Amino acid sequence: MEKYGFLIGRSPTEMTPPSKSLDASMDLRQLECFLCLYEEGSVTRAARRLNIVQPALSMRIARLETELDQKLFERSPQGMRPTPDGHRAYELFAPVLASFREAQSKLARRGPGGTGRLAAGFVSTAADSVLASSMARFIARFPDAEITAFEGYSTLLYDWVRAGLLDFAVVNDIAEDPELQSLPLIDEPFLLIGAAGTALGEGPLPPHALQELRLVLPTKRHGLRVTIDRALEREKLGLAIRLEVDALGAIGQLVAEPGWFTLLPATALSEGLRAGRLRSWRVAMPGLRRRLVCAYGVRRPLRPAGHRFIELLREELQNLAKHLVPGEAASPKGGETHP
Repeated sequence: MEKYGFLIGRSPTEMTPPSKSLDASMDLRQLECFLCLYEEGSVTRAARRLNIVQPALSMRIARLETELDQKLFERSPQGMRPTPDGHRAYELFAPVLASFREAQSKLARRGPGGTGRLAAGFVSTAADSVLASSMARFIARFPDAEITAFEGYSTLLYDWVRAGLLDFAVVNDIAEDPELQSLPLIDEPFLLIGAAGTALGEGPLPPHALQELRLVLPTKRHGLRVTIDRALEREKLGLAIRLEVDALGAIGQLVAEPGWFTLLPATALSEGLRAGRLRSWRVAMPGLRRRLVCAYGVRRPLRPAGHRFIELLREELQNLAKHLVPGEAASPKGGETHP
C-alpha cells in the first residue's frame, strides 16, 4: 500500500508524538539524552538536537544519575562537564546505543531497496517543480516507503536538519556549517524572466541593462535573494527593486504582465516557461548562479532510502533545467562537501 505524506507549513515537531512517561528503570531514551549531553556539552544544544524541552532533558539526566547512584556531570561556566563517572558511563553506553540504532535501521529497511520512513524538507523551487514527480517515481519503485515532506526557507530547513528533525533537506547552498554535509543536485544560472512577446534582444544581456527594468524579487529572507545580492555586490551593481515577494507563483503571475521582470533560475518558474506565458534571457554575470544541494547531518548519515530518493530528484531537476535553459548542462559540480 502506498503511504506518503506531503505537508506544507508545519513544523516536524508537530508530527512528533508525545513521549511516554518514564518508568523507574533505565530506558534507551535516558541513554540517548545522556550521550547527547555528553557530546554537546550544553543542555541547550542537546535539547535542541533531541527536539525536547530543556527541563525534560535535565529531569532524565537527574533520574539516570539517581538510578546509577553516580554524578555524571558538573555545571561550569563552559557548560556541562562530564565527571570521571560520566566519562566511564559514556564508554559503556555509547556502543549499546549504537548497536540498538543499527538494529533499528536494519529492521526499517524493507526489501532490497533499503526503504523505510523518510522526513525531508524542500525549498519552494524544488517543492513546486519536481517534488510530486520524484515522489511518484520513488513510491512506484518502493511501495512500502513512507515519506513526510516539509516546505520552508533554506535557513529554517538547515536548522531542522541540525536538530535531527529531518533526514535531509533540499536547499540552496548558502551555509557553511561543520555539522552538515551535502550532495550537489544542480548548478544553474539565474535568468531574466518576463512576459512572452517582450522584445529585449537576443544573447546575454549586459548587467547594466537590468537597471532600466521594473523588477520583482524574493525578499532578503529567501535563499535565492541571498545569491542575487551577493552577485550584485560583486558587480557593484544597484537595482531598482519595485516589489519583493516570496511566493514564486505570485512572481510568475506578475512577470507574465508586460513591463515586469524577475531574476530567478528557470526551474523556479518552470510552469510559466513551459506553457509559453514567460520567456527568459541570459545575463552576462557568470557568478549569478544557484547551487541546489541535499544537506544532511554529519552525525546522521543519509540512509539508502534517502540516497535513492535524491538520485531520482536530481534526475528530475536536471531534465527540467535541460529543457528550460538551452545549452546549459545544469549538472552538479563537485562531490560530497560541507555546504
